[in-house]
Amino acid sequence: VGRTVTVEELRGELGYAPFSLTGTLELPREGAAGRADLRFEGTNVMLVQDRDLRVRADANIAIAGPLDALVASGRVKVTRALYSQTMNLFGGGSGASARDDRLQLFSVRDGLLSTMRFDIAIEADDSIRIRNNVIRGAFSARMTLRGTGSVPEPGGRIWFRETLVKLPYSSLVVDQGELYFPPDDPFDPRLQARARTRMKGYDLNVVVQGPLSDVSIQVSSVPALPQDDAILLLTTGATRTQLEEEGLERAALTRVGSLVGERLLSKAGGPSDPDERIFVDRFNFVMGRDGSRSGQDTAEVEFEVSDRWYLRAERDVYDDINAGVVWRVRFR
Repeated sequence: VGRTVTVEELRGELGYAPFSLTGTLELPREGAAGRADLRFEGTNVMLVQDRDLRVRADANIAIAGPLDALVASGRVKVTRALYSQTMNLFGGGSGASARDDRLQLFSVRDGLLSTMRFDIAIEADDSIRIRNNVIRGAFSARMTLRGTGSVPEPGGRIWFRETLVKLPYSSLVVDQGELYFPPDDPFDPRLQARARTRMKGYDLNVVVQGPLSDVSIQVSSVPALPQDDAILLLTTGATRTQLEEEGLERAALTRVGSLVGERLLSKAGGPSDPDERIFVDRFNFVMGRDGSRSGQDTAEVEFEVSDRWYLRAERDVYDDINAGVVWRVRFR
């Protein structure tokens, strides 16, 4: 009896949000590892907080069993999460093998948490946000977390819609997409998404599907283009014919200059709190959706005043300069 700690009610705060802990803890003794029977409950508590990831959630978790074989079970509902780590579209050049691309959420290598087993249900309703240099959108989830602290196994699905994906020379609107974690291979989830954009007078439709480690991308266009030309237009901002007409050397210099300018503009904003929109973040500049009568690329620039109000200016297909105010309504 003297080696058992009873927690009748321990209250505190995580990220200025309340939590409580109750239960018993049997301390280890000779011949026995000790046991735990604890329950953690929190409302909008801060579960993760670092430079690139913040997670708040309502949590109801039971932790029970021998200390060297604990089991965490229960439910977590994400109330607000933000992931802001910069993504490198061109790879890190480290020569990593394909196995290194397999997804692992986290890993605890030592201590009691490394052997702890999970049986946790995770929910999110448009409450997971990704805001970085490539993706901007809100995500929902119905997932399970199993496995151990050293090798956690995700399950279930994450889905999203109306998500913006920014490529070097284009921006895609993802109408709908899903990331599914199959039970037989949870570390290589399947991605399926449909997206669209308009460039150089072509409406491009993009279908992405397959395992995350070897995803396939199909691009179709209206008016019709060969698949290779459609992919080239999406990735370089020009078709093969347009590149040849522009001249390969000039085209390369133009595109390198565009990338450098975008990088400098991003750097000018400096590091910032991802929860806050800095001035540069509020601008969206699109070049070359269509060609004008004079053969020039159309240009569009918008400045986000609020969630619904935008200031907009453009050079249209008639070579006219237009400016005005836009009010957008989004239907769920």
